[in-house]
Amino acid sequence: MPTLKEKIETLFKTRYADAQVQEVGVGLGSSFYILVTKDFEGKEETARQDQVWAVLRENLSFDEVKGLGFILTMTPEEEKAYAE
Repeated sequence: MPTLKEKIETLFKTRYADAQVQEVGVGLGSSFYILVTKDFEGKEETARQDQVWAVLRENLSFDEVKGLGFILTMTPEEEKAYAE
């Protein structure tokens, strides 16, 4: 049976062809991720989050979604700027 991390990676890579998914932490019962895709270009953060959480709610159980802390969404350009 796949882990929650594996499920999330599969969901995002299926939804976003160029997705880069990184689990960046686990604590206090929550997992935290960074999702990078060019599909976010030109979209406000609220629209990105709505899209991401809709994918999660449609494909994971309530308890699995409840176990997620945050998903940081970035474009490749934003990720590059963040790393500098």
